[in-house]
Amino acid sequence: MRTTLLNLQAGEAGADWAEIVKGHSQTDRLLLKLFQGACLADKSARAYSLCRLLHLEKSLAIAVKLADKHNLTMLADRILQLEEVSN
Repeated sequence: MRTTLLNLQAGEAGADWAEIVKGHSQTDRLLLKLFQGACLADKSARAYSLCRLLHLEKSLAIAVKLADKHNLTMLADRILQLEEVSN
């Protein structure tokens, strides 16, 4: 049986929220590995589409740093724009 956040009591909602954030963090970690591979292969379009799947702001900041590290400044700029839109 699935429960929603609306059906949970306050204490359970906090624990459930922590699990959601942990899941997003794990997903983002894998997406960033794929992102780095795309950067190494000089596939900026693929790297950008992977960025659009990221959940956490911290992950977008890491993606910008990785793009800069691989001298993909246009990609880094596009990610920064994406970051501004999501805020």
